[in-house]
Amino acid sequence: MPPLMRALQHLLITVLILVSVGLVTNLRSSGSSGRFSCQPSIVAIHGLNGDREASWTASGNNILWLRDLLAPGIPNARILTYGYDANTSGAWSTHQTVPRHADDLLAKLAIYRELTNTIERPIVFVVHSLGGIVLKQALVHAFSASPNHLSGHKAIQVSTSGIIFLGTPHQGANGVTLASIVLRIQSFYSSTNDGILKHLGRDSEFLEVQQTHYTSISERIDTKFFYEAYATRLPGGRQITLVPRISAVVPGTRDAEAIAINKDHSGMSKFASHEDDDFRTVLQSLRSMVKQAPQKVRREWVQYKRIETPSRRFTGRADQLNQLQHLFFDQRDEVQQRVLLHGMAGVGKTQIALKFAEQNAGRLWRVFWVDANNTETIEESLRAIAIDDPEAQGSKVRESPQSVLRWISRADGEWLMVFDNADRDSSLVVKYLPSGNRGNVLITSLTPEMGHVVSHFIEVQGMEKDDADSLLLTAARLNLESGILRREARAIVTELCFLPLAVDQAGTAIARGLVDIDGYLAMYANHRQRLMAYPSFKGATNYGRAVYGTWDMLFEAINSQRATSDSAKSAIVILETFAFLHPENIREDIFQRAAESSFKDPANLPFPLTLDKHNKWDPLFFNEGIEILLSYSLIRRGGVRRSYAVHRLVHNWSRDRMELIDQVNKCIAAKRILVRSISLGDTSQEYAFRRAILPHIKANRLYALEANAPRSFDDDEFNKYWRVYFDNGYGKDAEDMISRAVEWRAATYGPEDPRTFDSQDRLVVAYHLLEEWDKAEKLGVALVEGRKRVMGPEHVSTLGTMSNLALTYKSQRKPREAEKLGLEVLRINTKILGPEHPDLLPTMNNLASTYADLEQWQDGEPLALRAIEMTKSTVGADHPRTVIRKLVLLRIYIGQGRLDVAEELALEILGMSEELYGLDNPMTLMCMSYLGMVYFHQRNTAKAVEVIEQALTIGQAVLEPDHPDLLRFQVNLEHLRRQKTEDVVGTAGEDSKDEFVYRRWNT
Repeated sequence: MPPLMRALQHLLITVLILVSVGLVTNLRSSGSSGRFSCQPSIVAIHGLNGDREASWTASGNNILWLRDLLAPGIPNARILTYGYDANTSGAWSTHQTVPRHADDLLAKLAIYRELTNTIERPIVFVVHSLGGIVLKQALVHAFSASPNHLSGHKAIQVSTSGIIFLGTPHQGANGVTLASIVLRIQSFYSSTNDGILKHLGRDSEFLEVQQTHYTSISERIDTKFFYEAYATRLPGGRQITLVPRISAVVPGTRDAEAIAINKDHSGMSKFASHEDDDFRTVLQSLRSMVKQAPQKVRREWVQYKRIETPSRRFTGRADQLNQLQHLFFDQRDEVQQRVLLHGMAGVGKTQIALKFAEQNAGRLWRVFWVDANNTETIEESLRAIAIDDPEAQGSKVRESPQSVLRWISRADGEWLMVFDNADRDSSLVVKYLPSGNRGNVLITSLTPEMGHVVSHFIEVQGMEKDDADSLLLTAARLNLESGILRREARAIVTELCFLPLAVDQAGTAIARGLVDIDGYLAMYANHRQRLMAYPSFKGATNYGRAVYGTWDMLFEAINSQRATSDSAKSAIVILETFAFLHPENIREDIFQRAAESSFKDPANLPFPLTLDKHNKWDPLFFNEGIEILLSYSLIRRGGVRRSYAVHRLVHNWSRDRMELIDQVNKCIAAKRILVRSISLGDTSQEYAFRRAILPHIKANRLYALEANAPRSFDDDEFNKYWRVYFDNGYGKDAEDMISRAVEWRAATYGPEDPRTFDSQDRLVVAYHLLEEWDKAEKLGVALVEGRKRVMGPEHVSTLGTMSNLALTYKSQRKPREAEKLGLEVLRINTKILGPEHPDLLPTMNNLASTYADLEQWQDGEPLALRAIEMTKSTVGADHPRTVIRKLVLLRIYIGQGRLDVAEELALEILGMSEELYGLDNPMTLMCMSYLGMVYFHQRNTAKAVEVIEQALTIGQAVLEPDHPDLLRFQVNLEHLRRQKTEDVVGTAGEDSKDEFVYRRWNT
């Protein structure tokens, strides 16, 4: 094909792309073209479920404010809207995720700028809702590009001058996670895309990590945060602020403003006239950004063009390198610039410092490299400058550190001094910093504790995914362009947590023929310790140690102080305990609760769990050990106050370095701490703790299996673990735990000992959770007979077992048997305990639910009301049991036909549950289902469909695929849609209302 035809074909394809899915440019097109034009582009991006024009158009008068109001107000700007396939419902639903939408934005905008010859034109973005998340991800991706790799993407990042965020959720708020806020926004739009929801909902860390990365690159961008002042009306009549101010504004953002828009979440991106005060506010902000953009972006382009192509040996790290460039050279103050690079061993801090020095060699008079490992290495490095530097020799600098430092501090040229591996005492580096306001100092260290001697610090973490892929393939001497090999590489680098030293070491092992790339993961699974410690595969980075050898060195540094330092001893014990817990969210209160629950048995209290003279938690030794581990970057602080986390490879190493017998002993010791930390109390706080500790229990049991630890029975362990599994809805695990407790107690105490009966009661409850009603009935009948025989028919424990059996009958749809037994239990309990005793509550509530099954509303209502009031006075109005007991009353109101009252109560229950558990909790989803049931009985099918679709959408993002509630939601949707069809054609029957499936919550 001739070149001209090929060019025309390329242009035609590009235009089709831009029109169908990409940019609309006809809103305003002014000013000159050329690679750099002084007239900026304003690019508007809608949210997920938006439209490139409708999202910005007022519904009353069809004013597209970007075209009709903004273009006349800013005549010297080119105004574009970006549209993308954000239809997240229906047959044409996209399966894109946020990173893919971000890549599409970069690709199409880069093509447009290339075709219009405006590659360096300044950009101001206006983004609404989740469109802001797409933009932030795009800028993070663009920041990692380079002159030779996706240069058009990089040009977008360099050219971005300002951003107007309209209702974008940046962070969690008031105990609600950022992922939950995103789910709340998505649920407002009813049907949503599985791919996006699972990406945003299940991977809660994605949004937090994105914000961290974006914050590190956004300092130079002029930012305005607009937040909604009015709540949004949701299906069912509730009103909620979808993105509260605390979520829509990022505190600490440089020179950023937070401004209210007097509209709800959807309306805040639509303005109907010039007289709208909100429009005037946005217009003023945009005018200011557009005015400043040309000069600001021109400076960025001048700086960017000085950056040289990365060397073939070094891969990636554009984000850290550009941060350093900005901190040292883009914001010059009349003071000496000092920056700290900190992070765990093997993460590549020294390599980044080397590359930064190489990139800036042309602008620097000198780069001085100092080995900051200890006093001797620092002074030797400084003396070497006097010996080796010709100008130092010409200036007759003496071979002493002080003389060299004086010479450097007085030098006229721009210099950089790198203190590498300053991992010990920060006072060492302080002592040798050049005096005065000149020059630049870069420090690399394991610990962030040196932050007080620097003006800025940067945490170095794992590599970007694509960069890690490239590093592995380069080290393995394989083709970087092969899609198959890059997929193989991605699986390996993901397993290695994108740690540069580990990735490089794996590539070297492949290059030397130890294993092929497609067999590496299998070998790693079987021989992880040998591969990570292999001295022959240290990699090509000249680091000098294998991955595990690096951490072994740090461990030995701590261990060498163990004999004389309780702090070092504490650090080692903590590290070895953390090794047998889940690596994330290791809370201090686990250890505090374990210590305080052991005050009656202090002799068996493991160090560093210590109590003061009042038998309360004494955190001194624990905190001292924590500080040592933090200083070596062997652990990091978690996202919750007084919580910690361990890098997954460090977590593996800390177990792999132990002998098998030590693994067994340390695993058992960690289990004892977990068991002692668990209380069987009934407060909301205890429920919350039992939810939080579940990942640690599961991890500890897994590590026990890996170490072949003996499965000796611990009665306390099995009964407490049963409660944790039960509270979290893990029926199989709860059954496994309590079944073994039943066997052990029957063998130890006898089959009719009260302790054996207690465990059997818990086994019945586990069967309830699994909905194994026949097993529950068989065991329940035998248990009632046994308790009556041994303890008597009116013993409180016998009555509790009878109440459980009544609950079983009710769930088996045997309401008459349930009623008879429930009345008997209530009568005897009332006689023994009195009519106001809280132990009556479970029986009262279940009996009220039984009456609901029997449609005996007049009997059920007073019981349900009484149970609710007694529960409030006993545990409080906001306790989980109060929510559950109100659900029974809700069923009664529905059965009585009091649907307006039922709707009000259903909305109240849903609000309580969302406050207690969050939107993405199974209990909240079930409360949504009950609200849908109210609308179903009101024949308000449209609202019912909205609510159940919302529950199903969120449930698909947060529940396991085979969760029974998902099946219930799907069945209900099918019934509702059939009813909707029947309503349209007029064939609905009276009995169709009975088809709604719901869970009967029992207590």
